[in-house]
Amino acid sequence: MIGISLCWLLLPAAGFSADPASAARIATCEWRVFDTGNVGGHPQLAAVRIADTQGHDGVCVMIRDGNMNGHLSERIQTDAKYKETASTLSQSLIGQDASTPQAIKTIWEQMDAKKVGFDLQTAIDLALWDLYGRANGKPVVDLLGKKREKVAAHSVTNWPPQYPFDQCKNHQENVAKYVELARQAKARGLRGFKIHAYINGTWNPVEWRPLKKGERGAFPDLDLEIIRAVYAELGNSMPLMFDPGWQYNLEEAIKVGKVLDELKFTWFEDPLPEYYDGDALMKDWITLRKTVKTPIMGPQEFLGYKARIRWLEAGAADWARMDVCYGGFTPCLEMIRYCEQHKIQIDLHAVPMISYMMVCYPITDDATMPWYEYYGPTASLPVATEFPGSEPAPKNTPWFKRMPKLPVDAEGYAHFNPDIPGIGPEADWEWIAAHGRDPFNPNDTTGVASDPMDGFVGVVAGTISANVHDFGFMMTVEKTTVSEESKVKDASKLVGANILVHIGPWQKNPDTGAYEAPNAHWDLWKSLAKGSKVECAVKASLSNAGQLVLTLTKAPTITESAK
Repeated sequence: MIGISLCWLLLPAAGFSADPASAARIATCEWRVFDTGNVGGHPQLAAVRIADTQGHDGVCVMIRDGNMNGHLSERIQTDAKYKETASTLSQSLIGQDASTPQAIKTIWEQMDAKKVGFDLQTAIDLALWDLYGRANGKPVVDLLGKKREKVAAHSVTNWPPQYPFDQCKNHQENVAKYVELARQAKARGLRGFKIHAYINGTWNPVEWRPLKKGERGAFPDLDLEIIRAVYAELGNSMPLMFDPGWQYNLEEAIKVGKVLDELKFTWFEDPLPEYYDGDALMKDWITLRKTVKTPIMGPQEFLGYKARIRWLEAGAADWARMDVCYGGFTPCLEMIRYCEQHKIQIDLHAVPMISYMMVCYPITDDATMPWYEYYGPTASLPVATEFPGSEPAPKNTPWFKRMPKLPVDAEGYAHFNPDIPGIGPEADWEWIAAHGRDPFNPNDTTGVASDPMDGFVGVVAGTISANVHDFGFMMTVEKTTVSEESKVKDASKLVGANILVHIGPWQKNPDTGAYEAPNAHWDLWKSLAKGSKVECAVKASLSNAGQLVLTLTKAPTITESAK
């Protein structure tokens, strides 16, 4: 039995009656899918708005949009079964009480019992918490109780071939880059430094190229060179952490873990595979934890909070790991309260959904959640002397009005003073409704425009302008060739355009139930890089939200590899 105290949920919220009969009820639940211009590597995003019978509303924009488990904006349009689930779920909310934390928890438990996908859970749950805060006219932090004003920030690196490692030409240059980043983090005053080395199974650092099909992505000896070089630079001047991104087998994890013991690292994160198999992979984690002294952190991906608690109780990890992409704020809150009760430390996964997760930091204490994971270039991180709780949203994200802010002071502490009513960012539903399409209404053409290139079939040649992501890649078109079957006979308007080339839709893995890129697409994903020149056989069409997209009809030809 999971030992979670729910006493924090049983008290009626300020301004609301504990009598469900007198509480506001959910009146509407509406969705939109809209184009982004590929902001953050996502050509489309999904958003949901939930309104109550008293005229209040809450909105969630799925910034991360699925967190490695497919893309909600695409699945809700193209997967008939998933679309039906989302529609049925949305209708089931009408008439329910969502005016208190306990009521929101009840709805979340309903979704969990029905095995609703994490992305749908997340969107609905965050919209409900946003509604709760906006209905009370306060940030959710203020309604739950603020325990602290700041938290220590640690830097976390990217990994090859992403920026700034795309500047490196070999492993030795890469090691030097990690040392440079460590030096920058210390100079900026950050409190810790986390190393991502050759993670995620995409890069071969020996031959300095993308991995080929069938190659393992584990390089523990080269990872250790990076670890020792960073330690030589920083020593014990700040806490150090290491995350190999699930690439090791048990023998490799023990080998690296022993070195981390020697160097007194703060934690060893995601050392072993964890996902898809539920608890089947837990045994090796337990063995590793018994063998090395460095605290083990995880699991991070694909598991709900109840499974994460099972792993902790089984002795598979020392630190908990969580983020809102696995069901929303409710499971994050459950994990935090569980960790407080059992004196376990927890860390949050800093993802693009961090703006919806900032609420977690002030509602607990340093003993339970001692770190904020700063994911960005430390050399350009401003030194804050004032600590506003929010700032206007960037102009390239007009679907938001304001965003929460975590300014970092000279001593490396992130400060939180939330001032936006709701769970996190202030969404602009008026803009979303004007530019987005209701995925459940086939007759809704809101925001959908025609395009003279719709129906083009042929070959485009150009340069990859943005790092490849799991939808495809962005390319700047330099030349076009029109095929005989093309409806469009003059494709000259494509020349000079920076346009999405779509690899193909994600597919459901029948063995795991997870949505993932087909193997052929994944291999292609790993073979391309920003700056490469390519020729692509494509067909052009408008997305459901009105964006012109080129879809590959066969694998592209790389005419010149990136330098």
